[in-house]
Amino acid sequence: MTSSTPTAETTPRGPFEISAAQVEFFNTFGYLHLPGWFAPEIDSIIDGFEAKFAGSEPVLMDASNPYHVATSSQFESHLREIVTPFVDDDPALGWLPCDPRLTGLVAALLGPAEYRGSDGNRFNCDVHYHADVYLSPLRTRNLKIYFYLEELEAETGALRMIPGTNFYLGPFARALQRDLQSPDHAMAAFGMRGDQVPAVVLPTVPGDIVVGDFRTLHGSFGGAPGRRLFTLNYRKIEA
Repeated sequence: MTSSTPTAETTPRGPFEISAAQVEFFNTFGYLHLPGWFAPEIDSIIDGFEAKFAGSEPVLMDASNPYHVATSSQFESHLREIVTPFVDDDPALGWLPCDPRLTGLVAALLGPAEYRGSDGNRFNCDVHYHADVYLSPLRTRNLKIYFYLEELEAETGALRMIPGTNFYLGPFARALQRDLQSPDHAMAAFGMRGDQVPAVVLPTVPGDIVVGDFRTLHGSFGGAPGRRLFTLNYRKIEA
């Protein structure tokens, strides 16, 4: 995979190069699903994830965060376990931020960019819709690369994206930022649960990656406790 900007062709030039059409899709809808990009290494990646968690003391998140919601008795008292930094300097996973598949992908989507760290997660809950802008100004372009380590469908915790909410100043995105602040807000505004809100479901198998603009509203619903995810973050370098 090269780090050059894709030309106007509509198909990739190689197995790990994205096309101009895929760049346009990401810029328009705020996400991109790339099946099988890390399928050859997925067994060693999963082993590395487990070793990292086993040797770490995760931060335990409880129900005080409005985006992490226990919906049944199967979920544990700690709704999410987080280890950060995760792949950084890890002997088994530290190669990932510099892998040419990722550096070329980031260059194609952001242009000049810098790596901004990683986190590893075990989810024991639903994740209500939110944008990843906690410490990142909305005006700055950031992207997150998601590695899910279970096979996930709509009912089992697959990532859901609301296309177009990356245009954060538009009336559509601003209305959803207001009305999806929490499950209670969604029910009051639309009379529906988070999993009923219109969105694109992205089923994944281990070895796929998903790329999301930080500003795109996303969530996940259903699934068994202990769902595994780690993410890598990149920020555009402004001129």
